[in-house]
Parts: sequence; structure tokens; C-alpha cells
Amino acid sequence: MSGPKVVRVVTREEMVAAGERRLREVERVAAAWQARAATLGGLDEASRAAAADRIAALRALLAEDRFDELQAAATRERDFLRSDLAEREGQAVSRAAAVRATRRRRHENRRALLAALAANGSAAAMALAERLRGADEAVQEAALNEAFAWLAEASAEAAASGLNEAQRALAAALGPGGRPHASEEWRAGPDASRDARLTHIDRHISELQVLAEEAVAAPFIARLEAMERAPDDDRRNLMLDSLLLELAEASRAQARLRDRTAEMALLAAEAAPFLDSDAAAALLAEAEACESAGDAARVEALAARCREIVDAAAGELAARLRRETVLEALAGLGYEVREGMETAWAESGRLALRKAAIPGYGVEVGGQAATGRLQMRAVAFDAARDRGRDRDIETLWCDDYRQLEARLHEAGGTIRVERALAVGEVPLKEIAADASSTRRETEAPRQRNR
Repeated sequence: MSGPKVVRVVTREEMVAAGERRLREVERVAAAWQARAATLGGLDEASRAAAADRIAALRALLAEDRFDELQAAATRERDFLRSDLAEREGQAVSRAAAVRATRRRRHENRRALLAALAANGSAAAMALAERLRGADEAVQEAALNEAFAWLAEASAEAAASGLNEAQRALAAALGPGGRPHASEEWRAGPDASRDARLTHIDRHISELQVLAEEAVAAPFIARLEAMERAPDDDRRNLMLDSLLLELAEASRAQARLRDRTAEMALLAAEAAPFLDSDAAAALLAEAEACESAGDAARVEALAARCREIVDAAAGELAARLRRETVLEALAGLGYEVREGMETAWAESGRLALRKAAIPGYGVEVGGQAATGRLQMRAVAFDAARDRGRDRDIETLWCDDYRQLEARLHEAGGTIRVERALAVGEVPLKEIAADASSTRRETEAPRQRNR
């Protein structure tokens, strides 16, 4: 048995509210995942249906009051959707980088072919070179294949008749042993002769194009194109090194901004229902403007404000539900509870309740309901009482506490003693009569549906 005690209370209602908030979060993540994945391409109906089924399973857990399972499953689903989207984005970046690499190889082969055709010097070679220069991207591959085929034949004829100095230069331009590269070879990945930095640069540019905006990547693309036209010297090497470093940092910064913006949007959507209609509309409009502006500091500030709104509202709701639940249970045990007491408790931080069956005695509840930690103790309202009964009153309160505990468990909540003093360890607290409830009738708070 124990006297004054500190307990932690968790109500079913607050667990339901927390579960609903978590479910809404996953639903928003799923909606963003579906929209983004559809934009990237490759989102099939089976993937959509599977995600919908998993969210339906989360709703079922909430309906069955399996709150711990819901929280764990919601975390797994959120993490899976984010991981899946990151993988899809990575694949889209790889595809974009492959397109850039193909264009680069085509450009390099075009330049090598033009040099080889110029070295040949024949009228046929000059005509091919002219067609190759004038070919747009759509027909350039066909023009390259035509030039490859012609040079292969010219190389074979030159080998049969012996090579002069110009022809040896042609052979060197064509490939090892005087053999032209097959058209399949230039479609393959970059070979050892290509600058590895360009592969990384293409990857970072593709990340900016796919994951940010074309406008973010455009200045880097312009700088790269200027460098590709510059002489291959030390200055160009330094410029490539600098570009690669700047691109890597820009890519990391955009990734951070993208993650924080997504988190801010989720927080804004969660905070809006706690505000009145005008304030909610203004908040969502500000969140949309932040997404468009791409200002990291502004995103962080709005996210922090939304988090404060959510934490304050959720804490206030949980505290009210705890006060209501405890008062409802005490009313069922014969303590005098009337309308307005929950508000009085919230305002003063504590509340003393009489027990009609034991005149002059009752219980005091107080503490920070927002944290779930409450103080409970038996109290006396009459200084002229028989103090020899005080120990018996504390013992009776212990019995009431066990019944209170059972009622809360039956209602789907929990109550756990964190700290307690022994019966009789401290004198029974005395409270002035005007600080307690004075009505003799008991009016329990409104019953809530489970």
C-alpha cells in the first residue's frame, strides 16, 4: 500500500488520436510517393494497389486498438515509401546520366570522325564530313554509322596498297591497328581515354535536372559546354575540378533542401487542422510558396513553426483527455465531480474532490497532465478532524486507486505508479473547505464512445 503517489496516465483516446495522426502522415507520404513516382515513370497499377492495401492494413490496426503495432508498422511503411522513391529517383538520374553520356560519346566520335575524314582528304570524305556537320541529333547516329562504314572500307583499301604518312594518321584516328571502331563500341560505356571527371559531372547535372529544376542545372551546363570548347590544358583541368566540386556541393544542398521541404509540407498539412479556416489557408499557402521559392532558411523556419503548432495542440488535447478520463473514473468511485472541474484543473494545476461516503475527506489530483505525469493523494478538509483516522483514510484511498487503475485499464488506457510514499509516511494534507468541491451531488463528465 502507498500514500501520495506520482503516476503516469495514458488514455485510450489519446492513443487513438496519436494513431490517427500517424496514419494521416503515412497517407500523405503515400500520396507524395505516388505523385512523384508517376512523374518519374514506371509506377504500375500493382505497386499502387499494394500501397493501398498496406495502408488499409494500418487502418485495421487502428480500428482494433493495436496502437503499438500501428506505430511500428506505420514507421516501416513510411520508411519503405521513402526508400522506394529514392530508388526510383536514382534510376531516373541514371537514365538521364546515360543520355548525357551517349550524347557526349556521340560528340566525341563525331569529332574523331571529322578529323579522320579530313585526314583522308578525298572528295567523298569531304562530302561525308559536310553531311555529318549538318546532321541534327535525330539523324546524327545514322550519319555516324555511314561515316564509320565508309572509313572502314577506306582503311581496308589503304592497308592493301600500303600506307603513306597521311594514311597512318588516318589509321591512328580510327582505332587500334588502323581498324575503325565498330558502331557498337561508341554506344558502350566510356573507355579509359575519357576523363572520369566528366562521368561524375554528368551524374551531378542529371541529379539537379531530375531532382531539382532545369534552372538549377542550367548554369553548370553552360559552364561545362564552355570548358568542352576550351583547349585541353592545365587551365581547363582546373576549371573541370572546380566545376565538379561545385556540382557535388550543389547536389548535396539540393538533396537537403528537398528532404526538408518534404518534411515541412507534411508538418504544414498536419498543423492546418488545428487552426481556424483562415489561418489554416494562410499556412498552407505559405508552405506552397516556400516549396516554390527553394529558400532553405524559410523552409526551416516554417517547419519549426508548424512543429510548435502540432506539439502544442497535440499536448493540449492529450492533457484534456487525461483530465477528463481521470475525473470520469473518480466520479464512478463516488467522488464529487461536477461540470467545469476539468477547466478548473487545467487553470490551477490541481483539483481537490470530496468523497460523499466519507465526509471531510477526499483526494487531490494535480501535476502536468500534458506530460502524462499526475500527482494523487488523500486529503482532509477539516482541521478539527479525528487525526487518528488519517492512516485509515490513506488505506481507503489505496483501495480506490486500485479500482481507478482497473477502470482506466478497462477503458483501454494505462496508469502506472512512478513514485510513491508509504501510508503514514507524511501527514495527511489539509485543504481549506472553499478550495474543494462543495456540491454533494455527483455529475460525471460526458461519457465518450470507445
